[in-house]
Amino acid sequence: MFRAGKETMEINEAVKEMKNDPNARLIDVRTPEEYQTGHIPGSALLPLDHAQNIVQLVPDKKTKIYVYCRSGVRSAKAADLFQRLGYENVVDIGGITKWKGSLER
Repeated sequence: MFRAGKETMEINEAVKEMKNDPNARLIDVRTPEEYQTGHIPGSALLPLDHAQNIVQLVPDKKTKIYVYCRSGVRSAKAADLFQRLGYENVVDIGGITKWKGSLER
């Protein structure tokens, strides 16, 4: 599925797919407080207001990046920004509210 030039994918399917790619990164763009209440295991925190710092977290712009937030609004904004910064494989997986797996705290 494609939206506005970037790939989107259902969050549960995306995390399953991501596990088959050891180089892929899962990025949570919520606030630190939201992240501490529970996040998808293996995800890295990069709040939307610091999203331009993606280069420090993921230096290789060919790395597949899966990005999520609470409802999908911030992940869409972050995915757009990552693409504008030159990242080639960005997947907006929407909001954690649709996540069916366990959360890490």
